[in-house]
Amino acid sequence: MGILRMFIKYGVSRAVVAVICAQIVFLLIVLLRMTDTSTSVSLKVPVDGLKMVTSLTHRVYSLNTSKLLGASKSMSSLNKTIDHTLYPHRYLGTSCHLNTTNRWLPFEPGEISHLDKWYSSIDYFFSINNTEPLTLPEDDGPNLYKDYDLKKPWKFTLPDLSNEDFTFINGKLKCFKPGTSKVQEQGPNVTCVCSSGYAGKHCSVPSIVKTALSKLSRSYIITPREKPRRLILAMTFNIEHHVLMLKMLQVHSAVDLFVILESNYTGHGDPRPLRLLHNLRRGYMKRFHHKIMHVYLDTFPAGGRLNGWIAETYIRQHLAPAVEARVSGLRKDDLFVFMDTDETPIVNLLHFLKLHNGYPFPVGFVLHSFMYGFFWSMTKHPKTVVGVCSIQMLRDIYKGSSDAIRGSKGVIRQLQKGNHPWGMFETWLIGSPDNYAGWHASWFSSPREVITKLTSAINADFPRWGDYPEKCTFDYVATLFRKGEYFDGKTHSDPICLTDIYVLKDLPYLFKHKEYFNFMLQNPTAA
Repeated sequence: MGILRMFIKYGVSRAVVAVICAQIVFLLIVLLRMTDTSTSVSLKVPVDGLKMVTSLTHRVYSLNTSKLLGASKSMSSLNKTIDHTLYPHRYLGTSCHLNTTNRWLPFEPGEISHLDKWYSSIDYFFSINNTEPLTLPEDDGPNLYKDYDLKKPWKFTLPDLSNEDFTFINGKLKCFKPGTSKVQEQGPNVTCVCSSGYAGKHCSVPSIVKTALSKLSRSYIITPREKPRRLILAMTFNIEHHVLMLKMLQVHSAVDLFVILESNYTGHGDPRPLRLLHNLRRGYMKRFHHKIMHVYLDTFPAGGRLNGWIAETYIRQHLAPAVEARVSGLRKDDLFVFMDTDETPIVNLLHFLKLHNGYPFPVGFVLHSFMYGFFWSMTKHPKTVVGVCSIQMLRDIYKGSSDAIRGSKGVIRQLQKGNHPWGMFETWLIGSPDNYAGWHASWFSSPREVITKLTSAINADFPRWGDYPEKCTFDYVATLFRKGEYFDGKTHSDPICLTDIYVLKDLPYLFKHKEYFNFMLQNPTAA
């Protein structure tokens, strides 16, 4: 009433005063509603993003299927109105900002609890407790593993491949189709005009391979094969469901059989569930079920808990014998590739190895290493992995030990003594820090899965971070994710934009279905 008398005193009409007072009251009500957290609405964020439209009196949240929220919107600012509960329903920004200072900022109050809740939904997606049928995008085909019986392991016969990657003129192999931009014929003469990135008479040698060959101690004559080698890719599995998806999607066109070993013991010797088999039965990667060989190991070596190297060797040495026992049709010149689940070469390099003769064994790759996601680049720590040999070399030289392929010094000294009837020996590395041959996805998991990996690691390669309770908490690991920092507190990664990672260019699925890999494409813990 005091305000009303003041306006009347100065000659303002009662009608005008009433309008002014009504507007003031209305604005106060709006402000109270906007600040009242007790009535805030929790929304499930769609994959395509969330668009916030604001007016003077209200907020409207509407779906926007054409744009995603910009990456500059931090998770902490959005958590006030958005409940990140259902993976894979989380926004992804379309731009990249390499902020080198915010990584050191502490978490805001309540931010850790929001992160924990959202990451828990990721953990549950492939959890041993999730029994719902699993259907992933474009993952067609029957669920062959639905009723798989561990007591009746499948046997496989490798297919007899024809060479469809080269053009044949008058019955003679001529040009490599993916590497040839034009075929010129002048009478009986045929010239292959190479596309960018390929070289050689047949345009079948990738530039990265040509560079790697030039660094060898001697010259090698590389010739195309009329019948491709078959390629077996073997690995062990712990908890890397998302990374294994990416690996299989990137290299499947070159792989004839995936051999994946899973044990009911951790590398440390503790009981563990068969997570991969559980999810295969749910329908995980159905499209590849026909060429996935699950290897079950239900024993742990004496002394393995005290000496982790004994455990690691024991586990790895069961891969090659399983292949010999359960795979028929093997030829001596077929390829056996043993790499960790998180180590993946570019697929055209595997095709090159299948389609050519004349290069030395064993073959390795220099990989671009990333930590926690494709947003922290370990630029100063590229990963070198030696893991490719022929079946005959696996049998005669490595004595059926896939572990020896990784770099046994005793085997290397034996090989260096002279020539061998099965082929030439010289460790051949493809790639360099200037031109990587693939990717290494180190610690690509949620914080809780990282803790699982820490505590299940072999008792070796000290310091064993799983022995430090303070490093096995969600808060601590989430802080490492934010900082791009390793467990030693000294090693730091460099920020990188997803669009700048050329080793992922052959993985369109990753970009088409980013929602399933969102936590490894953009840093959820970023400030």
